[in-house]
Amino acid sequence: MVQLQILINGRKQLNKDKEENSMRLATTRSRPTIQQVMPTNASYYCLVDASWKSSKEPMGFGWSLYCKEGNQIIQGSSSLKPANLVVEAEAIVLLAAVTQMKRLNYKDFAFMSDLKSMIDELNQHLADRTIRMVCTTDAALVLQVLETSKNESHTFHNVSREFLTHVDLLAK
Repeated sequence: MVQLQILINGRKQLNKDKEENSMRLATTRSRPTIQQVMPTNASYYCLVDASWKSSKEPMGFGWSLYCKEGNQIIQGSSSLKPANLVVEAEAIVLLAAVTQMKRLNYKDFAFMSDLKSMIDELNQHLADRTIRMVCTTDAALVLQVLETSKNESHTFHNVSREFLTHVDLLAK
């Protein structure tokens, strides 16, 4: 009787493990790749991220440029004076990356960040839609990013944090 119970419990655990494994595989398969997220007309993508803890500590940032096939071309990182808000830190990083790409004369970019609110603001401006109220610092930085990337074929995209592991390490 005890052996039968052990066998039944073992079978239940095996079925549970199989179910969890197939759920994990389904989740892994459903995640888009960077190449699926970026527009087909983009030649490059640039991942950007800020490391921000508080308004009292310096912020770090990192960016990395890749060709559409996924090969890294160049990267950069730095630290700056403390930012007041995480959105300010992320906007500063994006501005630094846009400025650097312009200096290096790269074209046809897809900039990617995990800060959805900032990406939404940029895309609303690009589409000439009404912008929701934002704090003046953030709005000024968003406008500066747009001004710097004017007459360039840049696009801005929100991506999952998991895509930013490398630039997150650069930022720290």
